[in-house]
Amino acid sequence: SHTTGRHLDLDFRMAVSLFASAGIETDITKLSPEELDRLRAWTALYRRERGLLHSGRLRHLDLGDPGTVATSVVATDRSRALVREARTETGPRALPVPLRVRGLDRSRRYRLAPVAGLAVPRGLDMVPPEWLVRGHLELTGAVLEDVGARLPLLAPATAIVLELRAID
Repeated sequence: SHTTGRHLDLDFRMAVSLFASAGIETDITKLSPEELDRLRAWTALYRRERGLLHSGRLRHLDLGDPGTVATSVVATDRSRALVREARTETGPRALPVPLRVRGLDRSRRYRLAPVAGLAVPRGLDMVPPEWLVRGHLELTGAVLEDVGARLPLLAPATAIVLELRAID
């Protein structure tokens, strides 16, 4: 960052700032054409999701891993949600903690998928979660809250943003 002196990947900064001030702390005149394309996709994502981000119920999720932070925003009608999991430092676990999302309608089924507009980071897993390779997972709100979904084991300074949409 030209303002703070931090050196964090653009994808990480975009994923983190999506749920906050939507600022990425960079001099965009120094971005490559590929980085500018990713920034355009992120900007479109923010514009598409700002209604949910500014009106939904925000929760900071405790995953039980001190190196991981997660935030969710659930729509007031519980029809959809965005969730970000970010790894800030190497944690004490060799396996990722399941992502449990509170506030969904326990009786509805949801499709969980990486959000369009942000890259999915390469995890440290030998074998990534099958649903992530497939592109989505369908679970009830009760299962998402009580059991959770397996996410990839993220490297430090990487993040994944997921979308949940009710499908029934």
